[in-house]
Amino acid sequence: MQNKFSFRRFSMLFQKHTSEYLSGYLMAVVVLLGVLILFLGGAAYLDSAPLSENLQALVFALLFFGFGFIFTSGVFASLGDKNKAISFLTLPASHFEKYLVGWIYSFLFFSLVYVACFYLVAAVVLRMDTNPGQESDLLDMFTGDRRMYMSFVFYALLHGLAIFGSAFFKKGHFIKSAFAFVVIMLLIILLNEQVMQLVWSRDLKGAVPFSDITFLENQELMRIAPPEGLQSLAYGIPVVLAVLFWAAAYSLLKEKQV
Repeated sequence: MQNKFSFRRFSMLFQKHTSEYLSGYLMAVVVLLGVLILFLGGAAYLDSAPLSENLQALVFALLFFGFGFIFTSGVFASLGDKNKAISFLTLPASHFEKYLVGWIYSFLFFSLVYVACFYLVAAVVLRMDTNPGQESDLLDMFTGDRRMYMSFVFYALLHGLAIFGSAFFKKGHFIKSAFAFVVIMLLIILLNEQVMQLVWSRDLKGAVPFSDITFLENQELMRIAPPEGLQSLAYGIPVVLAVLFWAAAYSLLKEKQV
């Protein structure tokens, strides 16, 4: 166990990583704040109504997934580049400790910093965007029908895919990982829709996996929700896939030779 993880060795590696990359991470935070101001501030300026929670949710999810995928790929970029991998793999620490430092920064720290930046910008924009008789609240993360807390579950899946792509692809890992994710998701959605068409024998208007099914019945749009147990299963699948990607990426890291 000592060979895989030593708290003293891990803390020294963590401090080394922080001292080397802190300035770059702070610059990334500044860029994130600028993009959030552009999206949220621009939306508030162009719209006559206050910034709605639906629009806040859309911006939150898009930038969370987009920035998170890019940031994670950057943190683990050395895994796919042979020249960079030499300095990374020869650090006086175990593969698990190196992996854990990157995981903490790209998943835990990124999530916390992103949420803090988003709510800071959203609060300022809402305070400045005041119209008499029109009010809007900050996005509620944990209550309501939007289930915004599920963003963290799906980010875990994207995070796992980004790490796996960094370890698996030798060149262009970001583009290749993103392309693979889009292709896989499209195939799943298309296959699911075809299967549902056969099962229901109707012209479906929407059939996202583990979500509601909508179709026309006597010129009326009908919606059928999956059983509650199946919805809970749908929430667990991204977590399981994320863990599998994390484990697979770590396995590839251990197999790399200098």
